Amino acid sequence: MSRFALLIALVVAVGLGVTAWLVSRPAAPADPDADNITVGSLASFDIDHSSIRVFQLLTDDGAETVVRSDDGSWVYIAGETIPNDAETVGWPVLPDRAADAVAALKRVEPVTDDGGPGDDASTLLIIMRDGTRHELRIASTALGGRTLVEVNGETLAFLDATVAASLTDPGPSAWRLPWALPGVSDASRLSVERRGDDPTVIELRRVSGRWGMTKPVAARAHAPSIAGLTNVLRDIRVEFVDMEAPGAPSRAETGLAEPRMIIRTHRDVRTPVPGSTEVTIESKVRELYIGRPANVDGTMLYASPDEDGEVVLLVPADRMRGIQTSPRGYLAVTATDVPVVDVAGIEVSGEGTTRTYRRSRGEWYEIAEGVEIPMDASAIEQLMDFLTRQPGEADLSEDGGIREVALIRLMDRSEATMESLSFGTDVDGHVAIVSGPVTLRYTSVTVPVLLPQAGQASAHPRGPVAPGDYNK
Repeated sequence: MSRFALLIALVVAVGLGVTAWLVSRPAAPADPDADNITVGSLASFDIDHSSIRVFQLLTDDGAETVVRSDDGSWVYIAGETIPNDAETVGWPVLPDRAADAVAALKRVEPVTDDGGPGDDASTLLIIMRDGTRHELRIASTALGGRTLVEVNGETLAFLDATVAASLTDPGPSAWRLPWALPGVSDASRLSVERRGDDPTVIELRRVSGRWGMTKPVAARAHAPSIAGLTNVLRDIRVEFVDMEAPGAPSRAETGLAEPRMIIRTHRDVRTPVPGSTEVTIESKVRELYIGRPANVDGTMLYASPDEDGEVVLLVPADRMRGIQTSPRGYLAVTATDVPVVDVAGIEVSGEGTTRTYRRSRGEWYEIAEGVEIPMDASAIEQLMDFLTRQPGEADLSEDGGIREVALIRLMDRSEATMESLSFGTDVDGHVAIVSGPVTLRYTSVTVPVLLPQAGQASAHPRGPVAPGDYNK
C-alpha cells in the first residue's frame, strides 16, 4: 500500500472514531432558565389573529385605530378613542391587512442589544378580545434593512424594515379600502339626492330581490338601470386627503358645506337572536357627499363620507357623471311585470263595452253573457308580450297626459285585480299606457288585436276573436 493510501485510511478511521464518540456521549443537562427567556423572546406573539380586537398606532402626529367588528371585518377609526358604533362610523379596511400584520410580527429576529428603539419610536398597541394589551415600540429608522422593535418593554428584536414601515409609515391609514362605498352590492336601499337649482331625491328599495322606486313616487324600477348604478357606485375609487398637511383646502374650498350631490346606501345586517328562531335587522348606512372640483381641469372632486366633512376624499369626476340623477332613468320601461303564468283573466273596457277573457282548463275563452267562447291563445300571448316585454319611453305624469280609450285589468284565478293599466294615445298620437304615476309612450309599435287601434275614431275594442282570426 502506498504512503498516500495509508494516510487516507488513517484520516477516515479518525473521523469515524470522533463521530462515534459524539453520538454516544450523554446529552447536556437542560438549561433551567430555558422556559423563561426574556431577551429575544416573542412567545407572547405566537397568537391567532382572530383573538385580536384592536390595532392602534400612536405617534407624535396622533393616533390611528383599526377595530374588529362583531361580524369579523375590520374598520379604521381616526384617533385614539374607539366609539361604541365603530363598525358603523369606521372605514372598512382591506380584509387581509390585519392578518398580514400579525404574520409579519412573527417573522422577527430576537437580539440581545442593550440599546432601544429611541425616544422618537412609534407605539403599536395590540389589544386582545379579553383585554390583554401588547405594546410594540418601533424605531423610526432602519439599520441594514432591519428596524429595532421593543416588545412589552422588555424584549428586543429586529423586524424587516419594509414590514416595519407598513405598520408605521403611514400605518393603519393605508389599510383602508380604496373605494367610496364598500358593500354597495349588498345594499337593500340606494338613494341619490341632487341639490342646487333643480333638487330631487331618488330612493330605490330592494324587496325579495326585486327593486322598486319609493321616491319621488312609488313605481316599478328598471333592473338594468339599478345594476348600472350599483356598478358605478361600486367602482368609485378614492384618495384620502390629509387636511393637516400644508396647503390643504379649507372646508369652504372643498364645497362640502353645500354638497352638490349626496349618495346613501343602506345594507341590512341580520343577526340571529340567541336561543330563538328570530333575527334582528340593523340597517348600516354609508353616505358620500360630493363637493367642488379639486383641480383645475375638474377631473377630481372633493367628497366626504360624513356630513361634517371631517374626512375628505378625492373621487373621479367621470364616475360621478355616470350617475343618473333624473327619476325617469330608473323607471321600468314595460307596462307591467306581472308574471304571465299568474294571469288567469283579462278585461278590456272602453266607452261602455267590456270584453272579458279567462283561462280555464289550460285554454283561453272569451266570456260573453256567461258563455265560454273558445279563442285563439295567440291573441292573449300577443297582448301579454306587448305589456310585459315591449319597451316604451317612461316618464312621470300626474294625469298621464293621454286620451284613454281602454282600461286593461289583469286578474288572477280568483278574479282579483293584479294590475290596472290605462291605454290610449298622447297629444302626438303615439300609443301610450299609464301605470300608476308612470306614463309609457311607444312609437312604431304594433297594437295587439285585443286593444283598440291607436288613433282610430272608435274607442271600442274589437269584437270576439275566433281561432285563427287574430290577424284579420
